[in-house]
Amino acid sequence: MTSISVGTAQFGMNYGITNSSGQVGIDEALKILKTAKKMKIKYLDTASSYGVSEQVLGKAGEVIDSFNIVSKFPKIEHDSIRSQDIESWDIIVNNSIRRLNLKKLDSILLHEPSDLRKPGGDVLLDWIISLKKRGITKRIGISIYNRACLKDINLEMIDIIQLPLSLYDQRLSRDGTIDNILENGIAIHARSIFLQGLLLARPTKWPSWVNKNTLSHHISLCDEVERKGCSLINYAIDFIKNQEYLEAAIFGICSLSELNALSDAWSSKENYIESGRLGDWALNDIELLDPRGWPKKS
Repeated sequence: MTSISVGTAQFGMNYGITNSSGQVGIDEALKILKTAKKMKIKYLDTASSYGVSEQVLGKAGEVIDSFNIVSKFPKIEHDSIRSQDIESWDIIVNNSIRRLNLKKLDSILLHEPSDLRKPGGDVLLDWIISLKKRGITKRIGISIYNRACLKDINLEMIDIIQLPLSLYDQRLSRDGTIDNILENGIAIHARSIFLQGLLLARPTKWPSWVNKNTLSHHISLCDEVERKGCSLINYAIDFIKNQEYLEAAIFGICSLSELNALSDAWSSKENYIESGRLGDWALNDIELLDPRGWPKKS
């Protein structure tokens, strides 16, 4: 059964195209964590690149021990991998664990799997495998954006993969990537479920750079949701709940009210989308589906 994972990028920085409230205050973040614990939410998703997110989580005291923490190792900026980098990598991971006030992580993911294809990438692979052997993490994995990210990756060495998946973004399901991952016994955590909130926003709130066909697609979804007397979040979550192979689904949370709304939608027993229509809402608009290419200002 799929578990909820609370995404904590907003705890450490102003993140999300529809996030109008900015970085979550520490008091609100701690309320979110305490409530998530009561809800028996299993996972937290963070990264050393998420501003002060790790420091905020570390201030939650014993509450943090209730969660499985998934963190991401930052992209390596230089063009080749050197064995002398290992010491600095260890420092990065150990600093993350110290900030989180933990003894070990559930999972460490490479934020940029293409680093493994750089000259000397085997050094990086051996190092991340060593983290598991040394008891620093239970699992190792990668975060991907598309099928090409898996090129030349030895999936036998991978325990967990984080990937984008939503009602609008079904690319990795349709092209066989998810089937391939599952055949290798790898756990999957889905992210970008709300497309940084765009999927839940009214069409009038969408940025001007979105093409007209995609906007019309979203208007059609809003019209259908209104006819059925439910909400966009019901449709978005209904799609994810139908992906029963997922270990976890990551939702960025900016407030306690958002967490409560998520919990209400997640616990609903209603089936809002007919099973045969789940694929009808898929988009092929890569400009929208991959946030790396979004204009910085819309």
